[in-house]
Formats: sequence, structure tokens, C-alpha cells
Amino acid sequence: MVSLFLLVQISHTMTANTEHPLSRYRYKHPAFKQLDHRPWRLPQRRPLLSQVWKNLLFLHWEVDYDKVRAATPESLEIDRFDGKAWIAVVPFDMNQVTFYGFPALSYLSNFPEINVRTYVKRDGKPGVWFFSLDVPSQFAVWAARTFFELPTAMLRSV
Repeated sequence: MVSLFLLVQISHTMTANTEHPLSRYRYKHPAFKQLDHRPWRLPQRRPLLSQVWKNLLFLHWEVDYDKVRAATPESLEIDRFDGKAWIAVVPFDMNQVTFYGFPALSYLSNFPEINVRTYVKRDGKPGVWFFSLDVPSQFAVWAARTFFELPTAMLRSV
């Protein structure tokens, strides 16, 4: 099973008074005014991609811990909620997916996605383990696998 461990890199040391090298690119959102609770530093490079997520739905199910443990790498700790392991199915629309600063081409840049994930920790820091990322776009599947090593598959209609 091919999967991906994704860690959102955000900082626990930045404050609203600190000028970040990328502030002109994307750190103007009000969510970035308070960063001391975050376990990851903000990236020091310009973003590679830009995208908008719309119509998200997070569906969670309690699952047997041993089954989740067997499906994830030993180096990751399963992040439990109320002492239980969980998986999530997350459908949403990806819009305007493009290289940062470039225009989005609607026929390549807009498509639905559904992913199946669980929540994990590495060295005490939270992350997401994707079991699958499914999209109905051959181009998106090819790009995600080729450039980002994401476990993306072609979503087929039933």
C-alpha cells in the first residue's frame, strides 16, 4: 500500500510582530497573526502551488487501532482521540490548482477529490497519513504521482 505522510509546516516561534520572508506571498491571512501554538515553522521558500478547497466534508469513523497500526509505518504514532483510532473520508472540490503566481486553466485546475486518511504523529508533531487520494482527472493523477509522490488514483464513476 502506497501512502503519504503529510506534515503541515507551521511555526511555534513566529509572532505577529515578526517579519517573515514570505509575508508578501501568503502570510497575510488573519490566521497567521497568532502562531505560537503551532508545532511547525513557516516555510522559508515561496510556495510552489496555489489551490482553493471548497465544499469540504469531514466524515470520521472510529476504527480498530490494530488495523490502523498495521496499515501505517512503524515510525508514526497513531494520533488517538478519546483513546480511539479514527479514519476520515474527505470529499471536496479542488479549484484553481496551479503553480503559484500563474493563471489557473479551468479544465486542468478544477476537479473533485476524495481522500481517505488517518491522523498520526511523528516526534510528537501532528500529521496526516493518506491511504488514498482519488480524483477524476488523468492529468492530476499523473502530476501528483510524478512530481509529489502522492498516492493518487483515478476516480471512476459507478
